[in-house]
Amino acid sequence: MANRYPPEAWRSRREGRVVLCCLVQENRRLACAVVAESPAGQGFGEAARLLSARYRLTPEAALRWRAGGAPILRLPMYFSAGTGAQPAPPIASEPQCASNR
Repeated sequence: MANRYPPEAWRSRREGRVVLCCLVQENRRLACAVVAESPAGQGFGEAARLLSARYRLTPEAALRWRAGGAPILRLPMYFSAGTGAQPAPPIASEPQCASNR
């Protein structure tokens, strides 16, 4: 995660929260969209989306998620800048994806 941490947020020791909604693809990879980000406009959403593109589910997990016909999962992420960092404000409402399990 360190190589994707938004540089300005890292320098100012700001933490971030992101919620992604992700489509589990046939190749077991995730195609995600940012549905919530806090604090907004600091680059955490794009960083989380880029990180999620590197994720791959196990074959069993991918089959389970895709079996229901709506292979969408909700993926929360928290970026931590370590001890003494400014905590991220909570996300106002917990966004849901079209099909959560």
